[in-house]
Amino acid sequence: MKIATSLQYADNPRQAADDVARLEAAGLDAVWVAEAYGFDSPTVMG
Repeated sequence: MKIATSLQYADNPRQAADDVARLEAAGLDAVWVAEAYGFDSPTVMG
């Protein structure tokens, strides 16, 4: 079984990246990132 969650909207890309790193370290297999109003996944995770 795979475990995933979605990333909450945030205006701080560094914080978003840190949140994803913590989720990955906790064992999550995937983190979904919504695309809305400049909060797109390539920008946030880049």
